[in-house]
Amino acid sequence: MSENKNKGIIYNLVCGKIKQYELLFVALILGVLLLNIMEAKIVEMVSIIVLSGIAMIYIMTAYEDLSNTGFTEKDVLFQKTNGFGSAIALIGILFSLVDFPGHKNMLLVGSISLLISIIYLFAKNRIDFFGKKMVLRMIIIAAIAVVMFFEGLM
Repeated sequence: MSENKNKGIIYNLVCGKIKQYELLFVALILGVLLLNIMEAKIVEMVSIIVLSGIAMIYIMTAYEDLSNTGFTEKDVLFQKTNGFGSAIALIGILFSLVDFPGHKNMLLVGSISLLISIIYLFAKNRIDFFGKKMVLRMIIIAAIAVVMFFEGLM
């Protein structure tokens, strides 16, 4: 029995569909930010549900079994860095939107780990191997996290 089957039905469903719905997740993140700018009444509840849900999905992708996919050990490391970095940055964005303490640290750690992954993908020319949608998502989340980090310093 493979390790992937032992992880459960939900895990297999999520990791199987994540690449297909990558741009939808980015649209949801941008929609939450737009609601925040418009100061909608339901922004906190929607922010908590959407951003924490997407962060959990990205944490699951960090545990994806990539042993039989042609990924090198470095690729696997940066895939895990990408999954955890995306989740941490999203929780930092969420904490920033609802004014919880500790958001600066999460924004900093998440954006740095995403930037390291992005640099690796461009330096080793692995963009097509990982997928352009995933790279676009990493860039957008990192950019939002960096902007929100420096927004609070001014």
